[in-house]
Amino acid sequence: MLGNMSEFNPFPPEESVELTQLSDLDLGKAEKTATPNRPSFGTAKEKYAKLGTVGAGAMGEILLVRDQELRRKVAYKKVNSGMTQNPKVVDRFFTEAQITAQLEHPNIVPIYSLEISPEGEIGYSMKLIQGKTFKELILEARKQYDQNGKVDEEHSLLTLLEHFLKVCDALHYSHMKGVIHRDLKPANIMVGRFHEVYVMDWGIAKVLNQGEFAPEETWDDEMVGLFQFDPLSPLERTRLGQIIGTPRYMSPQQAAGKNNELDAHCDQFSLGLILFELITLRPAFRAGNQIELLKKVLKVDIEPFQHYFPKQRIPIELQSIVKKATALKTAGRYASVADLADDLRRYLHGEAVLARPDSSLEKLVRWIGKHGQTTLGIVMGVLILASFTVTWSLYRHEQAILKAQAHGKKMTAFFMQVAHRAQLIETQLTEFELLLTYLSSAAQQLYEFGNTRSEPFYTYADFLSPRTSPPDLSYANSYKAKISLDWPIVKLAPGVSQAEVLPILQKLSPLRQTFRTLALQSHSQAAATLAPAAAHSLVMQKGVPLIWAYVGLEQGISINYPGNADFSPDYDARKRPWYTRSLQQKGAHWQTPYLDAGGTGWVLPCTQPIHDSKGHLIGVAGVEMTLEYIKQHLLEIAALPGHLNSYLINEKGQIVSSSRDTKQAGKFSQPEILTQLLKKKSGYLEDSRHKGGRVWAFFPILSLGWIYVVEAETSKLEHEFALPSSNSPQL
Repeated sequence: MLGNMSEFNPFPPEESVELTQLSDLDLGKAEKTATPNRPSFGTAKEKYAKLGTVGAGAMGEILLVRDQELRRKVAYKKVNSGMTQNPKVVDRFFTEAQITAQLEHPNIVPIYSLEISPEGEIGYSMKLIQGKTFKELILEARKQYDQNGKVDEEHSLLTLLEHFLKVCDALHYSHMKGVIHRDLKPANIMVGRFHEVYVMDWGIAKVLNQGEFAPEETWDDEMVGLFQFDPLSPLERTRLGQIIGTPRYMSPQQAAGKNNELDAHCDQFSLGLILFELITLRPAFRAGNQIELLKKVLKVDIEPFQHYFPKQRIPIELQSIVKKATALKTAGRYASVADLADDLRRYLHGEAVLARPDSSLEKLVRWIGKHGQTTLGIVMGVLILASFTVTWSLYRHEQAILKAQAHGKKMTAFFMQVAHRAQLIETQLTEFELLLTYLSSAAQQLYEFGNTRSEPFYTYADFLSPRTSPPDLSYANSYKAKISLDWPIVKLAPGVSQAEVLPILQKLSPLRQTFRTLALQSHSQAAATLAPAAAHSLVMQKGVPLIWAYVGLEQGISINYPGNADFSPDYDARKRPWYTRSLQQKGAHWQTPYLDAGGTGWVLPCTQPIHDSKGHLIGVAGVEMTLEYIKQHLLEIAALPGHLNSYLINEKGQIVSSSRDTKQAGKFSQPEILTQLLKKKSGYLEDSRHKGGRVWAFFPILSLGWIYVVEAETSKLEHEFALPSSNSPQL
């Protein structure tokens, strides 16, 4: 349900994580069996079949379940039944779910759905990760050194550092979104079977600069008592209270309990400690108890850089990177996690690191190591011309590297622009789904509990005659037809008598106000508050995104808005594809586009079945927008240099909508590119065979099951892109 429609904003900002307290959500009336003051989202037990337990704790557990609808295995994290009555536990769990769900990054576990059952059980489903944690990889590496004196490729330092860089990318992204993790440790980082890396467990993450919506930072005795500490490894267990985090991997500021002063530098410190452990295979802090450990953390009394296997040498550059990331004061650390990652990449590329600049002698040695041929030529007195030629070649080589790096940055920035627009499209579709839910809820309430009214209604026959048609029926430029904004049209299926269904029609008469509000709200929040004359002009002249809305009932009643008589006499909503397909689905679902008989062109319907309070089918509600609206308002990224076309491509590889082409369907013109983007789902692909080069960036639109693709000319992507700011124009 939508809750208070006057507060509905169809275009919320997307740049920072937003938190909502679970108790503040107005999600409608819960079932009587639900937990008090908690909404009911559905029954997770019906949707998921339990296969086993992945992990368990005092407050909750993670289950291995099977999604009965999508036929796949997922992980399901839930609050223990004994904890669902504790609002502090539930609110913290809900906050964790919100934060993780909004951190949409390849190295952060995606959240699929939040479930709250009528019995009060709360949980959320997420991607099932099959792999090993950093902690397990470190232990396995130590075991291999003990047995063989060496490690395999999976446990080599180079491989571990490549995994670590992905962790840095995820944390830099979360910091840009205003979220700090606060509990980074090897046990919370997992590597999948195909080298995918995920940062896990955002249970005590904090959203910065949220004002009154910030999560409570004071953990009272009750909350602390709910956590059980592992006596076998107390130093690596998350600690709550004034000190929040895991003692062995927390920053001095966390250890001092300065929770309100924490920022991204505290995560960077933890990353430095994890990097120390990956390099040495030993913990950075070692102590006999928590008090001793916290004292070491406060002073940053880190263990010496000695490898677990004594014969292994630890490069001084890596030691310097760790020392800078774990500086006592935040001012001494890297400016950001991205800078930490860049310095580590410099080391991997054989370059001097910023944490320890080379001396003159070291620069010479490094240069000699990288340019041995030039050094040999100088020593042997190569002719000046030959020396000049070599130097020029090196210069060209360096310029080529710089050019390639710049090109990579531009392509990445281009992809981020496309990903951002895809997220905005996803947001727009989600808002339309919410409006549909609002319509469905209103129809259900009126059908079951509405009062019969003597207010008139207009049937299909009434619309056909000027004497009986609605008084406001007039021609609308936006619809290219006569419509009524004040009165929807009632179409009865053949064989259904008006007298038989009259009580139902009288109860549903207030839906005309719901239809009108929904249409205006689809344009903007401000449109819903316009004066009647201004609202009438907006819809009749310019139109609104949701061009049609309707409710079809099992009794053979169809109510369509705005009122329009473009129906065949034998029209029966119950036999239409949008109705029959909805009966096989749950919740709002986008259907296949079709050509509207009313003359508005190709339209994209979204439908949702309506059930009464006992679960019996009442009918189906639906809304529609035109593919022309998608083309004009959603697809193209304004002012994108080199833009050639934007597409929506369905799962069959067909173009559903295109920003430049007039036809609405057809195969993608580049079959080899199409094959790759359907396989990869997101990323970018380049092709230099075209004049000026071509690049296609693509990102999934999950609501539709389609892919958003933007095609551009590579040579014209001349300007560096920045990630869109919170002040970027919305759709």
